[in-house]
Amino acid sequence: MNEALATTEGAVLEGEGDQPEVMEGVEPETDSGAIPDEAGPKAEVSEGTDTSSAIGTAEAKVVEPAVASTGVAEQDKRRERTVRTPKRKPNPRYVLIDMPREKRTNSRAGIKRTVRLAGKISQEMFFRTYPKVSDANYFLERIYPGMVLTRKGPDTAVVKEGFEAITEFWKRLYSDYEEKLSSMVLSVKERLESEGVDPAGVEPNFSEPLEEEALVTSRMDQRYIGLLEAVDEADGFISIAAFYDVYTPEEERRLQGEIRYGCLVLYRNTVRSSFETSLLLRTGKTSEMRRAEKEAREALAAKPEEGMQTEAGGERSS
Repeated sequence: MNEALATTEGAVLEGEGDQPEVMEGVEPETDSGAIPDEAGPKAEVSEGTDTSSAIGTAEAKVVEPAVASTGVAEQDKRRERTVRTPKRKPNPRYVLIDMPREKRTNSRAGIKRTVRLAGKISQEMFFRTYPKVSDANYFLERIYPGMVLTRKGPDTAVVKEGFEAITEFWKRLYSDYEEKLSSMVLSVKERLESEGVDPAGVEPNFSEPLEEEALVTSRMDQRYIGLLEAVDEADGFISIAAFYDVYTPEEERRLQGEIRYGCLVLYRNTVRSSFETSLLLRTGKTSEMRRAEKEAREALAAKPEEGMQTEAGGERSS
């Protein structure tokens, strides 16, 4: 019996061999991958036999990896999400050379278009907003749709519905502003006609129009530049109406302020739509879901403070 115990102790301490010696009456490990009890083969131990070292060593070999594996498993999961391990070792003969860091750019294909802008508002909006608007339009139209379509996981439906809502809101902004500019030009023309001025004979001509090249990388870029040209038209008719005393200087400034405000609203919401989509893809949650979670956290954090204030009030009253 002591020989059997010594054999078991030697296999545990030294780790020799994949299969320990099997004692009589104990079933060996099968090929199907069944794992025997953690305590291992049990044997009768005669009195006076010191088994503490063997048992302690066996527990160290079996229990400790199980306890440590909880934190390691979480790290492995995070690593799997960020690092894609190759299925097999790559052949060094075909490994690509690293891209030089100083040569990396975010260049993308586009069409150069000459933009003719003359009014103060359109020029300001072109130089101050078009680069960011073009980036946002590019991601919303060319990059994010592919990422949404190829997304896998339990939050796929939420991401698709959220992206559809964002793009619908984003495109509606352009349509609403186009309608606003058209209705503004129409109302100015009607006002000119009511004052006896023929709108067809007073088409706006600008003294120093600016011609600038713009890189168009999406269909929405085309629409944005078209909107800036419509801004020029509306601003020009308002200035002519003020020249004929159809509008007072205060009315002229108010209408021009509405045009500028509409451009800024379009700019902010376009950039925000791109940012909201990036958060949606990263978290798998819509803005409403994130807002609800934030409110729940704030309400939970406010409860202890309310309790402390109640206790303090009770102490003062006593």
